Amino acid sequence: MLRLRHQQAPGYGSCAGLAETEEIMVMCSPSRIGVRSFCALCVLLAGVSWPGSTAHADILYLGDTYADVSTVLVFDTEGGAAMPTTLVSSQPGYMRDISVDSVNGRIYWSCDTTIPSGGYIRSADLSGANVQTINLPQDHYAMEVDGVGGNLYYGGFFDDGSGLKRSLVRMGLDGSSPTSVGTTPSSSVYGIDVDPSAGKVYWNFDAGGAGDNAGIHQSDLNGANTVDIITGQPYIQDVDVDAARGLVYWITIYSIWRAPIDGSSPPEEILSGMRPVTMALSPDGNTVYFGNGNYTSSVYKMDADGSNLTYVTYVYKPVAIDVVPEPATLTMAAIGALALLKRRRPMARA
Repeated sequence: MLRLRHQQAPGYGSCAGLAETEEIMVMCSPSRIGVRSFCALCVLLAGVSWPGSTAHADILYLGDTYADVSTVLVFDTEGGAAMPTTLVSSQPGYMRDISVDSVNGRIYWSCDTTIPSGGYIRSADLSGANVQTINLPQDHYAMEVDGVGGNLYYGGFFDDGSGLKRSLVRMGLDGSSPTSVGTTPSSSVYGIDVDPSAGKVYWNFDAGGAGDNAGIHQSDLNGANTVDIITGQPYIQDVDVDAARGLVYWITIYSIWRAPIDGSSPPEEILSGMRPVTMALSPDGNTVYFGNGNYTSSVYKMDADGSNLTYVTYVYKPVAIDVVPEPATLTMAAIGALALLKRRRPMARA
């Protein structure tokens, strides 16, 4: 059973019959719904804005690159600092992506060391300590961690035994058992997002040829049941999903777009006239953060519909970004992580 404590903001008024402070019990446990489902629920609840609650800060994990040396940064959007804090410095190569595993408390980032081929994925604690390395033999681009499922996805060249192909690759968080779960014919995978609760992964593709032939695939986590949810787009550079609202976001040259995953309405351009190079949604889905590469070299945010564009902080070359809730709201994710470690033990006999 999860026991949540909901507190309304002073003066907010009544909210669905709740008192100003009231306890909410969610009747589920690892033994009832399965450990992985319980963990997924915990992570999802960590980002929920309960009715009447005050807004919480977002923590940004950022990748910066200068002269083929990369840095992992962290920035608290409500912390009062003007500049990000360095967590891991002097990482060789050009950073491609960054992803935070809130379940296991690790940051992952990927770099190319010898463009156009070679590179690595590294991880560290959220403090930047205990760095570990997964070496990759071929060029790679996007990367996304599924902490609930215990897998890491990346886009790059991969040899499945029949030669190198541009692929979406899945492997363990330690780099074990790499397997191709999808291919794209004419462009590498530059955007990946995972919805562990629905068992879906999203990634971009390019059908090749002239014109607007790029789009976004959706498939099961193992690559089965692949469908095209977005087509007819120009070059796609990043992909992010708001699973709760059924929306997918993506970057094209000078623009950010969004559309319903089910195709019920056409794509909507929510940002134009800038040069977004990387993007991430806040955990509650209300804010889009993006790194801008059009001479301003800064991180911006806007509402999910593109309104209220606001400067956030300076990063020399903001090539990668991920967002997690402030530490207080990560309590639910911590519960999920503990559930993974807990095992039923037989009672001692008298």
